[in-house]
Amino acid sequence: MVCTLTGLFSRRLQTYWTWAVASRQIGILGGTVSRRQPVVVAIVTTTLVGFAIWRALRRDFLPVFFLAWFAIFLLPVLPLRNHVSDYYLTLPAIGLAMLMGYALTVAWRQRFAWKLAGVALAVCYLTIMLPVDRASSRWYYQRGRTAESILTGIMRARELHPGKAILLAGLTDELFELTISPNALGSMGVNDVYVTPESRTVLHSEPVLDDYYTLPAQSAREVLAHGSAVVYEVRDGELRDITARYFEQIRRKPGG
Repeated sequence: MVCTLTGLFSRRLQTYWTWAVASRQIGILGGTVSRRQPVVVAIVTTTLVGFAIWRALRRDFLPVFFLAWFAIFLLPVLPLRNHVSDYYLTLPAIGLAMLMGYALTVAWRQRFAWKLAGVALAVCYLTIMLPVDRASSRWYYQRGRTAESILTGIMRARELHPGKAILLAGLTDELFELTISPNALGSMGVNDVYVTPESRTVLHSEPVLDDYYTLPAQSAREVLAHGSAVVYEVRDGELRDITARYFEQIRRKPGG
């Protein structure tokens, strides 16, 4: 049991370390960029660990303290099995940043060869990571704009159809997590918003299985037949009213 937990914690610590030194976005962006991640991790890890050992042998334990900082601030979240997220790196990454800065400072105080090596490593790291950071910033920005567009569309639908339930079709797992799952609509006073019954087989987010977010197929037929609900399709970040077409589709199904 102890060995299992130790191995599990080690894997999560390795995941967080990889994200910290090479950015989680490298894997998300994919393509040629994603193949650089193991190289970046290997170079940075070897350099920083080697630097910490070298300084410790010289009775300078500050680099070890910075490494410990990274691990200690991660300890409270390592037991969270189903919730591994890059925003937990906010505090641990401070230790990593101080370690990198200290390593560069020490290298700059050494002979010319050490200065050259330190600058070369820093330039290589920035050459790889700055484009990734710019791309990830655009990625987060686009996600935010898409979520904002969907939420604004839902609020507009509520204004157009007061008192009616709103069913959403075409949501992806990511869009569901960004817009519906956190109950952002409830905080804005917009209730009775569900995903269509078919979403149970399309979406894999755990909250979808809760009736709080979905209507059973029979209930959806009934509220649509009585004109008590509307259906909007999410496409290209925008909402389109497909109530008539959707109702015709489910009416033709067996049992409709």
